[in-house]
Amino acid sequence: MKKTCLLVGLLLFALAYPAGKMLGQAVFGSIIGTVTDTTGAVVPRAKVIITDVDKNVSFSTATNESGNYEQTHLIVGLYRVRVEARGFQAYVQERVRFKSW
Repeated sequence: MKKTCLLVGLLLFALAYPAGKMLGQAVFGSIIGTVTDTTGAVVPRAKVIITDVDKNVSFSTATNESGNYEQTHLIVGLYRVRVEARGFQAYVQERVRFKSW
C-alpha cells in the first residue's frame, strides 16, 4: 500500500510540473572551447573575442594554461568568435548561433 501511495504521489508531482514548464528557464548560454594550433598543441593566453553580431556587443576572455576558455551569460543570438595569439594568424568563426529550446 505504501508503494502505491508513493507511486501515486510521484505521478501527481510529475503531472503538476510537466517538462515543458521546466524547460526554457535558462536565460543565458555559454561558449566554451579549447584553442589549439595546427599540430593539436594547446595555445595558452590566447585572446578570445565573442561578438553579438545583432547588437554589436563584444565580450573578451583568454585561454588558460590548458588552452581552455569560457564566456558565460550570453543571450540568444548570432555571434562571431575571434581568437588572437602572439605568433599566430587570427582565426574567426562566423555565424555561431544560440537558439532557445
